[in-house]
Amino acid sequence: MAETLRKENVLFLEYSIKRVWMAAGASKIHANYVADAITFAHKQGKLNQGLGVYEAIDIALEMGLLDIKAEPKIIAEGPTWATVDGNRSSGYWCLNMMADIAIEKAKTQGIAIVFGGNHNDAGSFARYVFKAFEQDMMAFSSNNTVPLAAPFGGLVNKLSCAPFDAITPAGDRNPIWTSVALAEFYDADISEAATHNKKLKGKWLIDPESGDLSDDVRPYARPIEDYGRVWDCSAAGQIENPRTYALNMWNEAMTAIVNPLGVPSTSLRTVED
Repeated sequence: MAETLRKENVLFLEYSIKRVWMAAGASKIHANYVADAITFAHKQGKLNQGLGVYEAIDIALEMGLLDIKAEPKIIAEGPTWATVDGNRSSGYWCLNMMADIAIEKAKTQGIAIVFGGNHNDAGSFARYVFKAFEQDMMAFSSNNTVPLAAPFGGLVNKLSCAPFDAITPAGDRNPIWTSVALAEFYDADISEAATHNKKLKGKWLIDPESGDLSDDVRPYARPIEDYGRVWDCSAAGQIENPRTYALNMWNEAMTAIVNPLGVPSTSLRTVED
């Protein structure tokens, strides 16, 4: 087992990401958060949320969706809760702030929940729950995404491919930890399959005309000029497992009903947009 493990020193990668994001106009603290979360994904072995995911905030910056000078702010709070407005900054900064606030409130109250919104991509959500684990706490973290999956029987993406991470300490053993997506695939899987001429792990692509299912991305994958990790796809995405579908719906309900700043995936722009 040890011989098959991938070994990587992320220090230079972390340094490089910091310098690039600061050169784009970010503050040092903002750049630290971005570099830390991206390199954390490399340590975790979740490479789809590694260096390539930097493209997501770069695209948002180029499109004017991301305000690199903005700072997330607490807009409301109580003893066990808070709401953080990302002010169109990156999710990396916003989610780190949210995690830190939740941890501090939970230290005194035993439990806390922090809502957030109006931010851009946040990379691997594993980083934010791991901050709680480092304080000997359990934690959950999730958000919705741009439309990347179709409703049951649909031919058009209206649902998200939400990340969901949860962690709990397990004494002197490794933590109990899950890091999953609440759909079958997302844009990184499309680019990975197209670049390496591979098929998806299931027939999850829904042809927009016929409704036929396929695992072959080639007829549908559409690269975005000047980028490699973020691809568009003309086919909709099927959610194959009812359990995953239910969790996806739960995430949207939390976003639309419970989160004061939540925006349903049906109201978010697509990758193509």
